[in-house]
Amino acid sequence: EERPSIKSRIVIAQRLQKPKLLSDMSSFKAANHGAVFEDFVRWYGNPENPLHEEISGETARRAFEYRSKLPPKEAKTLTLKEASEAIAILMSLRAFWEDTWEEAEPCPAFEQEPLFDPYSTVEMVLHSFETIHPALLMNQVLAVKLSNAKFVLESAANPARQVCSVARGLFNLKTAIDGALEALTKDAADGFLHLAPKTMADDKSDPLVYVSTSTIAKCEEACNVIGELE
Repeated sequence: EERPSIKSRIVIAQRLQKPKLLSDMSSFKAANHGAVFEDFVRWYGNPENPLHEEISGETARRAFEYRSKLPPKEAKTLTLKEASEAIAILMSLRAFWEDTWEEAEPCPAFEQEPLFDPYSTVEMVLHSFETIHPALLMNQVLAVKLSNAKFVLESAANPARQVCSVARGLFNLKTAIDGALEALTKDAADGFLHLAPKTMADDKSDPLVYVSTSTIAKCEEACNVIGELE
């Protein structure tokens, strides 16, 4: 499954951003008669990359690891492609803000319709629960349970941290749970990105779609460490 083009991703990001931006611009125009676009930018701040969430955290780390394994020539080509994408994003973002500024009509915030619709939000949450794959739901539940177990055991062991066996057990606990959480995060990201069943690219021998055997092994190891420390 090919990744959506940069243009389609920008369009989706801007569609999600526009209601709030239009509301803020309308409020600014109402409070500052005769203001121009540059005045709004100075007050509001420079536009941020709408795809920032896509290129941060775990995704950025995995992209860096992938680039580091490429031959120098391919890595350079990929870097140039990413730079051209960044320029395209900035140009599109500037045009989007300017168009939204022209569209915005002066209107105080208290006269505008609320941006948050609790009814549709609840419907979306219920729909996500109805349609989420059971493996993805269990992934999130397990991540919460492991994090909670780590917090409870570390808190309970505070008075005895100076005991070598306890300190060693806490270190093993942190290592095992952090590894399991990282694997769960990766599987969750892959599962939500691929709506259709698909074998993981980095584990071609694994027939499972939403969870890898390595993740199951890490979670089992974390559970064993929890049992030992208890």
